[in-house]
Amino acid sequence: LKLAQCLYAVGCAAARMASAIGSARSVAVAASHGLAGLSWDSVAAASSTWNAARQPRPGDVPLVLYRDANAWCPFCHRVFFFMEQKRLRYATERVHLGGDPREPPKQKSYLRDVAPRGNVPALRIRDEIVLESLDILRVLDREFPDEHAAAKTPEDAALEEQMVRSSGAFDTDCDEWLHNTDAHEESALRSQALQKLQWLEEALGARPAGPFFLGERVTLADAAFVGFLTRLHTNYAYFKALDVREPSAGYPRLAAWLAAIDATPGGAATKQDAFYEQRVYQAHPSRRAAAEPCMSLHPKRLCIGEPSHYSPPPPPVSDMLAAGGEAALEAAWRLCDRRRVLVSFLLRKRREAGVPPPQQHWKSVSRRAPELQPPASEAPVDLDRVDRHLLALASVLAGVCTPAEGVAYAGGVAAFCGGEVAGLGDLVGTPRDMTAAAASELRAAVRDMLSAPNDGT
Repeated sequence: LKLAQCLYAVGCAAARMASAIGSARSVAVAASHGLAGLSWDSVAAASSTWNAARQPRPGDVPLVLYRDANAWCPFCHRVFFFMEQKRLRYATERVHLGGDPREPPKQKSYLRDVAPRGNVPALRIRDEIVLESLDILRVLDREFPDEHAAAKTPEDAALEEQMVRSSGAFDTDCDEWLHNTDAHEESALRSQALQKLQWLEEALGARPAGPFFLGERVTLADAAFVGFLTRLHTNYAYFKALDVREPSAGYPRLAAWLAAIDATPGGAATKQDAFYEQRVYQAHPSRRAAAEPCMSLHPKRLCIGEPSHYSPPPPPVSDMLAAGGEAALEAAWRLCDRRRVLVSFLLRKRREAGVPPPQQHWKSVSRRAPELQPPASEAPVDLDRVDRHLLALASVLAGVCTPAEGVAYAGGVAAFCGGEVAGLGDLVGTPRDMTAAAASELRAAVRDMLSAPNDGT
């Protein structure tokens, strides 16, 4: 570790010297391309329409959703989904659950003013606090009924309540087959899991019109299941090689439900890329030992069916960047809104690149992994360089400049490729940082910048 710290210090000095040279050079290159006018103000102006359409308006019912900071909690997901599905305008407060040793502690104000037990999600509606996800769903359904609510029959209401009460059976944190490490128990546990899937398949056929539980429209029943079934799909596909969306799996109604959920406003806003799903993400060898207990990931022993080499699905990338489109504008706004935090985050990630992974579980005595001690403050030249590269990327997404112009502003392809922002696409978590569609556009913008004509070098 001491050797790594020494090498890191030497590397920092060399990087700062190269950065100083590159920064001066990028200014000259940008001026030659007529790009000296790029600014965060221009990005904010270009992407402000996306943000404005989501801000609460005078007269709206005051709503604050408290959800987990990493967007991994399935109970938060169901509420997040339902609020987006109803196109509500609301504020969001993110609560740190302490599931990562490096994560900040849970906010004291949340424990004091909202949920003394620290559980999420929570909803503040007007001056009332509602806890427990299903209670929140019911409040939202009552306060913001859709146009079909009056047509709901007693039979529909009974079916809806039955499905809501059954949803918890599909929580992957309680799935014995998924967590199994004993080959002797695999067959019996698999049989039980497939029986549950068959029950679900039949339940989805109760209303032939489909594809949702009560027919052609999303209801509270679908919201109750969304956080569980989307994770089940990802987990079974990765850990058990069972993709329930494939025709060969034999669950056509479940496959249709998952596809239909993805196509809804709520599904699009809350979709989680498979590589960032919590259990898949924490199964990485460098993160496995620090995974939360509910993930049931043994530090050294793989689950039955788990790939012997970590190989998650790759982060999705748009085939063609739609600069200035809704998803790209969201990505630009997110970068603009959190640029200062992002700059520090990207520099920290580079510092941590050589840190050895933790060897003990996060609940053990040695809870924290060995970490390089960060410098007292980042060098101004590093902050300026990363901010400049981030501005170039945001400007491309917002349609303020082309990928070739953006990479020229960053100092050329080589400078951008060697910088921290070029790897941002692999660090974006969905929907923690932005929607899956916005993240896909961000990755496409990085790709196009890296493949742009090398005029800036």
